[in-house]
Amino acid sequence: MLGLLLFGTTLTAQDVIVRKDGTTILAKVEKVGESSIEYRRWDNLEGPTYSLPTSGLQAINYQNGTRDTFNTPAPAPAQTTTATTPAVASAPQSHDSNWYRDEKWFVTNQDLVGFRFGIDDEGLMGNFTSILVGWNLGRFFSAGFGLEYFNDVYYDNAVLSLYGDICWYMLGKRVVTPFFDLRLGFSSLDSPYFREALGLAIKNVTLSVGFGAVDFEKNPMFDVSLGWHISF
Repeated sequence: MLGLLLFGTTLTAQDVIVRKDGTTILAKVEKVGESSIEYRRWDNLEGPTYSLPTSGLQAINYQNGTRDTFNTPAPAPAQTTTATTPAVASAPQSHDSNWYRDEKWFVTNQDLVGFRFGIDDEGLMGNFTSILVGWNLGRFFSAGFGLEYFNDVYYDNAVLSLYGDICWYMLGKRVVTPFFDLRLGFSSLDSPYFREALGLAIKNVTLSVGFGAVDFEKNPMFDVSLGWHISF
């Protein structure tokens, strides 16, 4: 009877480490830290010291009847990007395909062929062509300078005009957009040069109808021009 009591006392005089998977370890706990514990196996108390992380433990039942429990929080679930995907997809793009000139800062506009006729008998008449070098000032405007060659068939001579230019793309340079073009400068006739035009740009092709003069007091003219637009 005394042997049974001693045996029962021996069984209860030990610490029981309970893992989260339900398994137990009979041990003598030496140290309990924030992230790990140290213990000796109950069947080899003079043996080496072992270590276990507290994240894998559920509790320690001590031989004196006390108990430590470990409530290590479960790791937060990884956030998926599914919810943010629509926002990314719907974000405004810097270079929308509908803005066919918007990705370029340097442009050339040229009248490949144009016909100009004077309003009165003194007016000049003939063909003209021009080239303009400009810079985009955002989606709606560009500004630059150009050179025009005008073949005057009425007086049988040629006129060169150097001018500054500003162009307003009324719909913001879409694939199809109307524009207003204003040119001011000087001609080889030692007189001012002036042209204002309304046009339509369809991708890189421009068609415009303009009114201008080589002199503000003389030679008022209308013209029709077919042009080409290039971006760099």
